[in-house]
Amino acid sequence: MLDFSAIVQTHTEWRKKLPRSVQMVYSARHNCNMSLLKLLHRLGVGLRTATKYDLAAVREACSGSNGGGIIWDDTSIIVKPNSFHRKLVLNTIDESAEPVPIAVGSIGEMKRIHDQLVRICKRRKQRMPNARFLLKLNDIDIKDWKVEQIRMHEGALELSHELVGVAMELGKANNANSTEKDDDFILVDALSDLVENWVGPPNKAPQVHLTNPITSIEINGNVLKWIENHYKSCDVITIDVSRLLIANAAALCARIIGVKNNDENSQHIYIDRSEEHT
Repeated sequence: MLDFSAIVQTHTEWRKKLPRSVQMVYSARHNCNMSLLKLLHRLGVGLRTATKYDLAAVREACSGSNGGGIIWDDTSIIVKPNSFHRKLVLNTIDESAEPVPIAVGSIGEMKRIHDQLVRICKRRKQRMPNARFLLKLNDIDIKDWKVEQIRMHEGALELSHELVGVAMELGKANNANSTEKDDDFILVDALSDLVENWVGPPNKAPQVHLTNPITSIEINGNVLKWIENHYKSCDVITIDVSRLLIANAAALCARIIGVKNNDENSQHIYIDRSEEHT
């Protein structure tokens, strides 16, 4: 069950708080309901995809659009099926359009995706497009961010591609000594240094993709302040508002088909996740 008016109201409130150049995005993996995707598209919310099924649903909701600020790679999930990258990068209607940036965690992952796309292009006798990549930062120590970014930039150039930006999951520590209270402060403070000293394609500012904010409090604090201070220094900033928009506007109706009591304090509830209930 979806309350579209609640979604529109929440979107309106947050659109006023964020600079116009900041792109709000929704991860389709949470709920691929076609009416929901069409509403979010009309509101100007970008749609993140992680599987070929998400991508097909989003393209249908957006009337076959290639991307261009509408479709984004889900940067919270790095390793994805090869079929997803093929459909995201190669199966486009307009070959002149810039490919959607792909999230990677290392230079090895970037090369793997490159080799996979090259093989498919050879088989199809199709021109290999210049792919664009995003470096996910959370699995790299903060002190190594700049070093890894330079390595990724140079590696992308060798493959005739571009490293166009970075992705960061909020609330996930990159420092073993950090606490939950100061995680986001440490992350966004280090991100400022990386953005200000960006090494990438000439005359191009970096993209910054912020994922996984759970509550409005997390965005209202250090994150919103960081965006206000740095949005002019970035080509684009995206912020994942999936939970923010849907938390108070959706309910899943399902049938309980089994209960397993583990002990006196816990139990497993099994629900029917057939198509009509999802």
